[in-house]
Amino acid sequence: MKKYVLPLLLLGGCLCLSGCKAQGAYKPAPTVAASSAAVELPLGKLEGNPEGMALYSACTFSYGGQDWAVESYVPAELMLDGELMLDDSCHFLLRVVSGSQDAAVLLDEQVQLGVPAADVWVDGQEQLHVTLRDVRTACYQVTDYVYRPERHAMVGSTVLDASGINYVGTTQR
Repeated sequence: MKKYVLPLLLLGGCLCLSGCKAQGAYKPAPTVAASSAAVELPLGKLEGNPEGMALYSACTFSYGGQDWAVESYVPAELMLDGELMLDDSCHFLLRVVSGSQDAAVLLDEQVQLGVPAADVWVDGQEQLHVTLRDVRTACYQVTDYVYRPERHAMVGSTVLDASGINYVGTTQR
C-alpha cells in the first residue's frame, strides 16, 4: 500500500500544476422564476355578467370611496345549489369590478386540475392590491395587481412563477 502513496501524491501534484481544475457541481435549472415585467389592465366599461357563466365567489369591499368586488365566474352548468361541481378541467374568469360600471379581467381561461383565487389587501401606502393565485397540477403562479388611480388600471407583476412542479395541496377550504 505504501508503494502507491508516492505515485498518487506525484500525480495529484502534476494535475494541480498543469492547470487541471475541478468542475463545478451539477446544478439543475431553477423551476421558480419571478418576472418584473408589468402588465397593465385598464378598467373599462362593464358589459354585464359573462355569457353562460355563473358567479362562483366574490370578495366585496370599499376603497377610495367606492364599492369594489373581485369576482370569480365558472360555467353555469357546473354550479349546483351554489356549489361548484368541479371536473378535471374548468373555465374560470376572475375580474375586478370598480363601482358599478368598470372592470378589468385578471384571468379568463381553461384551468386543468386547479382553482384560481384572488386575495385583496391594502398596503402601508394605501395602495390597493389584488393578488391572483393561479394554482394547477404542474404550475403555481402568483401575480400581484396594484390599482393605479391616475391610469384607472390594475398593473400586475409576476411575483412567483413555478412550472414543472407537482402541486400537492393547501390548507385553504
